[in-house]
Amino acid sequence: MFKNMKKIYIPFFCLFFLTSCMLFNPVKRKPVGEVSFKQHIEARPVHALIFVESSLESKPLKETVWDNNGPLWSIQESERIGFTQNYVSTPVVTPSGSTAIVYNKGTRFSIPFGNIFSEMLYSGSKKRFEKVDVCFDQNCFGMASIESNPYIIKIKVEEFRVWEVPINKLNYKAKISYSVQKPAKDTVHGERTFEKESVFGILSTSYTVIDQMNEITKIFAQDIVANILKEI
Repeated sequence: MFKNMKKIYIPFFCLFFLTSCMLFNPVKRKPVGEVSFKQHIEARPVHALIFVESSLESKPLKETVWDNNGPLWSIQESERIGFTQNYVSTPVVTPSGSTAIVYNKGTRFSIPFGNIFSEMLYSGSKKRFEKVDVCFDQNCFGMASIESNPYIIKIKVEEFRVWEVPINKLNYKAKISYSVQKPAKDTVHGERTFEKESVFGILSTSYTVIDQMNEITKIFAQDIVANILKEI
């Protein structure tokens, strides 16, 4: 009888242990997944060369992540999205002995906006222009610019901010600068600021919240790209 109980309860215990580790792990992340531009945009029969400038010196935008404090470089974090819950433990006495109660002290968001914006820009540009080359470093840009006579577009994420005020309300703000140089014409400069907010359900789990964050970030990036491309 006890041998059979071991067969039944040991796998159950292992499953419970792994699930608990996932639930109580303060680091919550999920892969970004596919990023694609889904809005309709009028196509133009031109060749565009897009240079995506760095927000952090010498680091590709695709590898730049933003948290509550600003941009940082992380190849690993650029492929996933989520948040980290900060905790502090206060010891208390219970009938069974000493233990600790954990209180939530705040949330650090991790938004791979550089990766999502870059992929959305590339996807949207392929719909907007008959031919498009996208470069993330000066060497690529230098080689591509001498091969033809394209529209030269430079884009930079000057600022991106994420914060939660009030609780369960996520706020985004981005400032994007760009320049467009058409063949035989003067360079036109522009700068746009975009904002977005979204409210999460009170009963949402950690991982459904991350799914919502992922969707919101992609929609935000898509709206920015659509607005900029329509002006070119």
